[in-house]
Amino acid sequence: MVNRRQLVGDLEAFIQECFDAIENLNSYQKISQNDARITFFKHLANVVDSTILFLVVAHKYLGDENWWKDTQKEYVLAARPIPFDKEFDYYDQVVTISYFQLIFSVFESSVRLIVKTYDPPLYQSQRDFNPLCKRLLSDLGLSGKEDFIDLISTIRNSIHNNGRFVPRGSTKTKRIKWNNILFSFDEDKPIIISQLWSTFIPFSKEIFNIFSCVISSPEIMKRRYYPDPSE
Repeated sequence: MVNRRQLVGDLEAFIQECFDAIENLNSYQKISQNDARITFFKHLANVVDSTILFLVVAHKYLGDENWWKDTQKEYVLAARPIPFDKEFDYYDQVVTISYFQLIFSVFESSVRLIVKTYDPPLYQSQRDFNPLCKRLLSDLGLSGKEDFIDLISTIRNSIHNNGRFVPRGSTKTKRIKWNNILFSFDEDKPIIISQLWSTFIPFSKEIFNIFSCVISSPEIMKRRYYPDPSE
């Protein structure tokens, strides 16, 4: 059972790191608000903030069976053929998986925007995020991140397959060790991560750290502007 109060506290600390990064980039480095180096942290903060709100709602209301009954009456909802605690579990799953997917999307989009300006030939020639990201990190001299990029890409792809690991090529299994944890992936079997939040929050922090290293690298800092057309 996830400790939602503790989880909200952990995410609140993380969102403050995002706000601090935005303040530093905008006020001290004078980077534009629609520069991808800032919008990464803005979009990250939006995901974290919304997730905090979902978790607070769950903590305050979803464990109360009477609240469910009153809500069904107020909104004229038909009775569900599953107990309310099972609905609670499904709610948790949606929030958790959505959090990971959106954090990954923020990272992928921002890395692509950086590459589009920094290395247009790479941007045009490599559409697959995994090798594109690893090539950028290699070119910037940021080593030791390959396993992590493989890990989050594999999880993201498995979610696209309803939680199943569907390998590419002839390899039927994959084993990735990160942060002293071994993650196992077997063909056509659901991926199993026993404690999602205790895994996804470290993922979030690693994504934060990797992107921070990218935009702090001398080669990236040489260019004054990385436009984000979504802003």
